[in-house]
Amino acid sequence: MIIFFIQLRRFVQAAVALSLANGAFWILGTWLMIVRPVFNLDMIIGLMLMSMLPRWGLLLIVMAWALDALISQSLTFHFTNTLDFVRASRFLGEVQIENYFGWQLVFVTLPFVVCLVLLWVTREQRRGDWLHVATLGLLLFAADVFNGSSIVSGRDVRGFAANKAGSPAAMTALRILGSHDAEPLSALPPGSSVASVAYVEDWALKHPDRSIVFVIVESMGAHEGANVGQWLATQVYPASLATRYQLNQYKIPFHGPTTSGELRELCDLKGTYRRVDSTAGQHCLPARLASHGWATTGLHGFSQRMFDREGWWGAIGLSQRRFAESFLGENLPLCGGAFRGLCDDDLIHRSFQIASASRQFVYLLTLNTHLPLEHKPITAEIHSMCESARLSDDVCQWVSQTGKVLSRISAEAAVSANPPLIVVVGDHSPPFINATSRGQFNQNHVPAFVLRPIGR
Repeated sequence: MIIFFIQLRRFVQAAVALSLANGAFWILGTWLMIVRPVFNLDMIIGLMLMSMLPRWGLLLIVMAWALDALISQSLTFHFTNTLDFVRASRFLGEVQIENYFGWQLVFVTLPFVVCLVLLWVTREQRRGDWLHVATLGLLLFAADVFNGSSIVSGRDVRGFAANKAGSPAAMTALRILGSHDAEPLSALPPGSSVASVAYVEDWALKHPDRSIVFVIVESMGAHEGANVGQWLATQVYPASLATRYQLNQYKIPFHGPTTSGELRELCDLKGTYRRVDSTAGQHCLPARLASHGWATTGLHGFSQRMFDREGWWGAIGLSQRRFAESFLGENLPLCGGAFRGLCDDDLIHRSFQIASASRQFVYLLTLNTHLPLEHKPITAEIHSMCESARLSDDVCQWVSQTGKVLSRISAEAAVSANPPLIVVVGDHSPPFINATSRGQFNQNHVPAFVLRPIGR
């Protein structure tokens, strides 16, 4: 009986240690978007090592935390491939990274500090006791397999939705060894882009005396609240446009970050932009229109180096490409938070100026609604709507600033002498880190608005 209680005490100590190793993520997951298994099995290895070499074991746990957080954040920002998220770090020099950090950082790091200290001060209780930790890990692994959430289960249905236990390190290694990064571009199913469901190319060929303004709005997701969605629709299509334009609305499936949204809409392709070359690009909408004698222009208010757009935008047929570097001599004002660049208002105006001529395809990727947002004053109307819809401050800012982009588009459409076809679509849902804010948006579809000139 004494032996039984000794063994039970050791299992309890192992369970407490494993809970401390995962506890910071559990605490943060009550209000932040955390995507990870309930128990990270990489912590088991760290705890086993810690029972023999405490300092090295603790270091391994910290490294497991870092990988865990990295994978979670890549999914938060819609990167389905963590390696692509890591590669994006080479663009950090273009971003005002200090805008990502504020007083909230204290609350994010505090649980890790507390758990780290508790793991260290209780290390002597577990010295040499690697067997019970390993046994606990095997039991959790078996439970995950039985639940159907493990990759070795071979089942499509889970007993419980949550992934009970898993190894981010093992999954990352499998992805690297499996060369998933080398997957070729693939065609999307019909109806996966607004360009296809709205027959944009057909419209262009039938209206050679007209032009097209094609806008992808950064982080314009589909809010689940009907009032918010209706209000945004009135910004892009106010009553004053009813005599000039007909509005069609769509919901478009999205997958991946902004560059994936661009490939979806301009090329009907799924994959990484790094695989785009002239062969793949010749089938994209800008290249196809160029083959029919249309001039093609791409505009973006950020650096041409960001995600290598200067290169692959040319490959998909955008013969004229203008980024922030192109406007340096014009002393235009800057807007935005961490992704600070040219103001969307100015580039929307430029887009319609170019489209005043015939056979112009103008693609604009907006910038200023990129999260984290630069907080600005909001109107009494929007404040009232946010209160009635119980929106958080961050979501209310998103509503206000997305609405400004849409209303600027409608304002330009109202005075255009040669009304173009206007296509407006989101790239992905806004990647709010706050779980409540994120949960207010559809995580599978983005809204799209197509304004067709009446009688054209």
